[in-house]
Amino acid sequence: MSLASDLLDQASTLAGLDPMKPKQASLRRGISAAYYSVFHLLIDDGARRITANTMLQPYVARSFQHTSVKDAANKVIEQSKVTPPWPAPLFTATIEPELIRVCTTFVDLQSLRHSADYNTAILFKRDEVVAAISRAQAAHQDWALLRSSDNATVFLLHSAKLLPAR
Repeated sequence: MSLASDLLDQASTLAGLDPMKPKQASLRRGISAAYYSVFHLLIDDGARRITANTMLQPYVARSFQHTSVKDAANKVIEQSKVTPPWPAPLFTATIEPELIRVCTTFVDLQSLRHSADYNTAILFKRDEVVAAISRAQAAHQDWALLRSSDNATVFLLHSAKLLPAR
């Protein structure tokens, strides 16, 4: 099993702990694990596309930064709203709905993770955490459907800052 899958499983486990009164620590770590499952899903796939050398892939994956993946995701989201959908440089004219959902989920989960990790004034409810985990699971499924598309490749290369920013 991959780290991304293990993190997704861990998120579900954490959300299910203490059925009567879940601890904030478990709920917050569940949100964080859900976010990191999507982050590692993307960067691991990106590293594999950049190099076939399995010894180098962990080092290549480290070159991906949370901010650069978020910027690339926002570029996809922004481009998907243009009417008619004129392609951004290197994207095809039609950006797949699965890619839009993966990118939207990534951005939303990153924001939620920041709140879970740093804003102790917010109290999380189990149903909010379960919903976030469901979105992460859907992102894993969507990515499996589109990961070999040209737009997914462009997104990953933008995430790694290997394409010009325009």
